[in-house]
Order: sequence, then structure tokens, then C-alpha cells
Amino acid sequence: FEYAGARYVDTVTRTDSGVTLKGWEDVSHTPFKLNIGKIRVTGTFGDTTVSFWRKSVKPLKGTVEVAAR
Repeated sequence: FEYAGARYVDTVTRTDSGVTLKGWEDVSHTPFKLNIGKIRVTGTFGDTTVSFWRKSVKPLKGTVEVAAR
């Protein structure tokens, strides 16, 4: 996916507790892992821990899921 001019390469894994996105930013190769639960999103981007409310996430226009794992 692309966001704010950056391209991200990721895989999606569905679990009992939600969805996990794992991958890296394409230019800097910064790794990320986001665990998306019903209420919160938690994880890491590089060495930074992230945590925010799921309701604060807005879908990107034109987002298409090309394969489910």
C-alpha cells in the first residue's frame, strides 16, 4: 500500500484476535508489524512502539485486497 508518498510492502495474517500486517517501508526498508484488534492497533515501526485506537484509522481510497492468507 501507499501512504503519504511512501510505499509499504506487507503480508496480512488473520488470527483469532484480529489481523496482523507485517512488512517494511520500500525505500528505507524500515520494518513494521501492526496487530489490528477490535478496539486497538498495536505494534512497532522500526524501533518505535505504536498504539492507537482502531476507530481513528481511516481507510485509504482505492484500497484493494489482492490475496488473503
